[in-house]
Amino acid sequence: MPGRMQNLGELAYLFVRDQIARPMMGVRGDRWMALLLSLFFFVWMANLMAVVPPAQFPVTGHIAFPAVLAALVYVVMWVVGVRNHGLIGFVRHATCPPGLSRAETALVAPLEFLSTFVLRPFMHAVRLFATMFAGHLLVALFATVGYHFLIQAPTPLGVPVGVVGVAFTVVVTALEVFVQAVQAYVFTLIAAYSIGDACRAPVKGSG
Repeated sequence: MPGRMQNLGELAYLFVRDQIARPMMGVRGDRWMALLLSLFFFVWMANLMAVVPPAQFPVTGHIAFPAVLAALVYVVMWVVGVRNHGLIGFVRHATCPPGLSRAETALVAPLEFLSTFVLRPFMHAVRLFATMFAGHLLVALFATVGYHFLIQAPTPLGVPVGVVGVAFTVVVTALEVFVQAVQAYVFTLIAAYSIGDACRAPVKGSG
């Protein structure tokens, strides 16, 4: 009989498979579960460091970590895309939507190239970094207000401000725990989409 830890592990596996891998990649997403599951839990645990004493700072609040993870997904996308389509075929597949005339393709292709190969990996990393860093700053701000007006320099007028600071620290921390899980989900979702699109067979008539 499976124990509690095995049940939790199976629930986590099914969540990533049914909510991320298969919606973005279809049944081929099962082949990528090792990568997607690792990404999801690594990002989530790294985010949770923001509320774990004595760390109190999200690992992904350092741009190096999201950048390396996004670069890993970017490299995998290129490897899979070139293996499935060839170099020129992959670029055409990513930049030339089907059903467009040559004139429309000439206008759309540069934008798609910029979006797929430049902006997507950049935003993939920056979205996670910026969200975690901003959330940490908010928690630190309200905690500093509470500490200053209640402990460091209490005054009759400052005590209510300190109480509000402590209350907001608790509220923002609870919200941050929710956002940490959401950001892990979004980061893995984008990774699954990028790799799944590179795996996808070209539509007839495209390019």
